[in-house]
Amino acid sequence: MLFIKQYRKHLILLALLVILFAGNIIPTIPPAKALTKIKVAYMPQFFMQEASLYTAKLKGFFEQEGLDVELVKFASGPLIVAAMQAGEIQIGELGWGAASQFTAKGVVKMIVADGINTHGDVILAYPGSGINKISDLKNKTVIVSKGTSGELILLVALSTVGLTLKDVKEIDIPNPADAVPAFINHQADAFATWFPSDQAVKDRLPGVVVVADNSNFLPEWGFINGYFVLPSYFEKNKDVIAAFIRAYAKAHDYFVTHVDEIAELATQFNGLNKTRNLQNTEKYLMLKFSDMIPLYKNGTVTKWYRKLVSAWVALGKLPPGLDPEPMVDLSFALEVLAPKTTTTMTTPTQTTTFVTTTTTTVVTTSVATTTVIATPTSTVTPPPSQDYTLIYVGVIVLAIVIIGVLYMARRKK
Repeated sequence: MLFIKQYRKHLILLALLVILFAGNIIPTIPPAKALTKIKVAYMPQFFMQEASLYTAKLKGFFEQEGLDVELVKFASGPLIVAAMQAGEIQIGELGWGAASQFTAKGVVKMIVADGINTHGDVILAYPGSGINKISDLKNKTVIVSKGTSGELILLVALSTVGLTLKDVKEIDIPNPADAVPAFINHQADAFATWFPSDQAVKDRLPGVVVVADNSNFLPEWGFINGYFVLPSYFEKNKDVIAAFIRAYAKAHDYFVTHVDEIAELATQFNGLNKTRNLQNTEKYLMLKFSDMIPLYKNGTVTKWYRKLVSAWVALGKLPPGLDPEPMVDLSFALEVLAPKTTTTMTTPTQTTTFVTTTTTTVVTTSVATTTVIATPTSTVTPPPSQDYTLIYVGVIVLAIVIIGVLYMARRKK
C-alpha cells in the first residue's frame, strides 16, 4: 500500500481524467442514422412487375440505402393512386394501362420504368371459331372488360389491320372472374384479357388459339410498367426517391440473374407458388438497368406512352390534347444512376435487344446522332459505424478499479 499512499494524488487525478475522457467521447460518437419509413404499394396477382421490389426487400437493398420499406397489397392501379392521394402510400406500382391514363392527367409521375409487357395482354379465340389471325375478328363476338388493358389491346390489334371496335361485337363482362367461365362456355368467339385470366383459360380449354398479344405490336407500341409518386411528393422528397431508385436498380439486376431463387421466395408476398411465378416470367421483358438507359434517354418511353394515351382517347377514356411527357420524364433517375463509365457512339439508331425465357425482341428506336450508353454506378454502401461499446466498458472499469483501490487504501489507513 506504500505505492498507493505515495502516489494517491496522482491516482485520484488519473481517475478523474479517465471519467472526464469517457464523458467527453460518448457524446461525440455519431448515433446510427434512423431509417426513413415509407409505404410502397404493389399488386400481388403478378410476379415480374414486382420481382425487383421483392428482391430489394429480401436482400436488404432498401436498408442499405437508409429506407425502411413496408410493402402494401392492392388489387388495382386506380386503388393505389387513390391511396397515394390520401397520403397512405408514398410510392406505388402501376401497370401500363393505369399509368398511361394517370400520367396523361398529371396525377402521378414515373420514377422508375420497370419492364415491358410482351405476352401479358392477350386476345384468345375459341377452338373452331375460324379465328386464327387479327383480321378474322371482323364481325365476331369478343368478351372484354371495357376500359381495361384488355379492350385497349383489342383496339390496338384491330387498328393494325384497318379495323375498329365497331367491326366487332363487344360483350362487356367487367369482372375477369366471370369473363373466364363465360368464354370457356363459348359465350363469345374471342376473349381480350390479361394474365392470369389467359392462363386460366389455357389450363381449362385445350386448343384455344392465341390470336395476338403485346409482342405483336413492338416496337411501334410499348407496354411499359413502373413505379410512381405524386408530383407534390416528388418535389419534397427527392432524397427518399433517389434512395428508392438506387435500391431498386441493384435489386433489379440481382433478380435478372437469380430468377429461380426469387420466384420461390416471392410466395410470401404474392401467395403464388413458384410454378405460377415462373409462368409469369414468360409474359414480361425484364431488362438490366444498363439496357434501360437508352430507352430513358432517347424518348422511347415518352413515345410509347403518347401512343397509349391516343388509344385511350379513341376509347373515350381520355379527352384529346393530353401529353404524358412531363410525368414520364426519367431524367431524375438518370441523374441518380449517374454513369461510372461512358461510351459515346455516333449512329442514327440505337438497337436494344431484350431477351426473355421464350422470346427475343429487337427494339430499334430513332435517336440523335450521338448516343450515350452508360453503366449505372453501383452504390457503395458506407461501412457501419464503429462499435465503441468495448471502449466505454474498458474506460469505466478502469475508473472503477482505480477508485476502488484508493478506497481500500484509505480504509486500511
